[in-house]
Amino acid sequence: MKTLLLNIIHFVISPLYFIALPQGLWLKRSAVRMPEAQGPRSMSLGNKQDSKLNLLYLGESPAAGVGIEEIKHAVSAQVAYKLAQKQNVEWQLLAQNGIKIKELFIKLQQTNTLQPDVCIITMGVNDCTNLTSNKQWQTHLINLIAELNNRGCQHIFFTAVPPMQKFPLLPAPLSWLMGYRAHVLNHLLEQVCQQHGAQYLAFSAVLLPGMMSADGYHPNKKGADLWAQSISQQVIPFIQAD
Repeated sequence: MKTLLLNIIHFVISPLYFIALPQGLWLKRSAVRMPEAQGPRSMSLGNKQDSKLNLLYLGESPAAGVGIEEIKHAVSAQVAYKLAQKQNVEWQLLAQNGIKIKELFIKLQQTNTLQPDVCIITMGVNDCTNLTSNKQWQTHLINLIAELNNRGCQHIFFTAVPPMQKFPLLPAPLSWLMGYRAHVLNHLLEQVCQQHGAQYLAFSAVLLPGMMSADGYHPNKKGADLWAQSISQQVIPFIQAD
């Protein structure tokens, strides 16, 4: 029923694409470009004497720390630091600015990683802006889950696509359309997680304008820390139950 409603909404708002397309092309030429964060993409964290958790974090620009100087302040590393308060964590990051879900799957296939106990995936913004089809989104999500299962991953978590309608950079109606598209991808993501044994992590952080970087598109250190807090709070109950 919800899928049907989303299809109806898409039909109603589709004329807005004629306005949003020039906005998107203009932003592509004029937006501030910020680099990925500097620093190691693997770390051993914690000083506990008990068990160790192998954490593989996959993702796009927020995971790679775009808009943040040091990788240790990116959302991906901050999640690892917060989990390391409970146990030792071996953290590895595989992330790239601008990457889409299909490209991430290929990149993972071509990369030797640690054998993960837990994998967290932060994706979807680039698939929104590049208008990845619903079918392709679902197919590559399923492929990614299968690849991680083959690597022995015990818990797979997907973070929700952020509410793009709140990104300061995006003008209306482009912001409305991207927010709607993020909502659709989240609906499909939640369905795939339920059907294939992964966990969907809702976006519960409230990223105020002061928590965004200078480009108006990525979280700054404060925003990344808040988002990481939301992610870690949802992940901890699952790994503590083991």
